[in-house]
Amino acid sequence: MTSSFTVAPVDVVIVNYNTRDMLRECLSSLSDQRALGTVRVADNGSTDGSFDMVAAEFPDVDLVSLPHNPGFGAAANVLIERSDVDVVMVLNADARLGDDALATLGAYLHDHPDVAIAGPRITHEDGSLQRSCFDDPNVRELLWQESGLHRLRRGELASFDHNSSRAVPWVLGAAMAIRRSAFVAVDGFDPGFFLYYEETDLCRRLRQAGHQIHFVADAEVIHHGGSSTG
Repeated sequence: MTSSFTVAPVDVVIVNYNTRDMLRECLSSLSDQRALGTVRVADNGSTDGSFDMVAAEFPDVDLVSLPHNPGFGAAANVLIERSDVDVVMVLNADARLGDDALATLGAYLHDHPDVAIAGPRITHEDGSLQRSCFDDPNVRELLWQESGLHRLRRGELASFDHNSSRAVPWVLGAAMAIRRSAFVAVDGFDPGFFLYYEETDLCRRLRQAGHQIHFVADAEVIHHGGSSTG
């Protein structure tokens, strides 16, 4: 349930690569968010007209062109460095925020000062659950994940129903609210991770620094998934 605290603006940070139409849908959906601050988009060398679309249709967006495509984490670092608010929301271009998701996540971080990252409940387009919080990876976990046998695995979070908020090792980077001061203190995303596992590494380093990572069931995001890699 959203805190009665009046939530300060939350900046939304989006890294885009050739997802023009979904990016347009994502940006259009943000206007109803009560706690919306500045929307910042980094375009990583798209060839589908994404940059021109944002410039023409969303002139209030803080738009950055990174034609050399430094990767997801490095581009997100650039955008978060431009922010001066307490909380930033890292959001995939193929995702849409549910009702009042920004305010819910911002209030949650306000009410839980030990939490550095709050990840929402994520669903597929058809409303079905998309798992978004996970156990710490190890070599066995990665091998099972790549083989497809992870569906048979019964780790602590493998059967978690995502219907209650709780501390978790890490949350999916497609949508996560980040306490900016904690993020800066651990030097942000490691740019050595070009794509995938940059959020896993960030959450691990934040936990090592004494912070917590939480899954927040009351905030919802719809995520298409795999658009840039596709």
